[in-house]
Amino acid sequence: MARLITLDEIEDGMVLSTPAKNKFGQILLGAGLPLTQKHKGMLKTWGVTMLQVVDEAEQEEAKSFTTIMRDDASQKLVQRLQWEPENEYEKDLFEMALRSILEKSY
Repeated sequence: MARLITLDEIEDGMVLSTPAKNKFGQILLGAGLPLTQKHKGMLKTWGVTMLQVVDEAEQEEAKSFTTIMRDDASQKLVQRLQWEPENEYEKDLFEMALRSILEKSY
């Protein structure tokens, strides 16, 4: 079950259960993204005040993928995209794609 939090309650590692959107409905951060303190400022800039995050029990379940499974999926993703992330935003995007692959494949 997801829970609603304010931006001040963000802790590193919390995971979004639904996309964070601005007042125009544009997605700022995708569901499944682990949050960090740097996201707070960006979200405040866009007028976001509340987020829906995964509760801790669900978060532990999401972490249950083995290292071998993650490495295999990561290699397949790099081969398919012919691209490797270079900055934090690209790493966030890559992580979202990787989680999507893991959830559908395993």
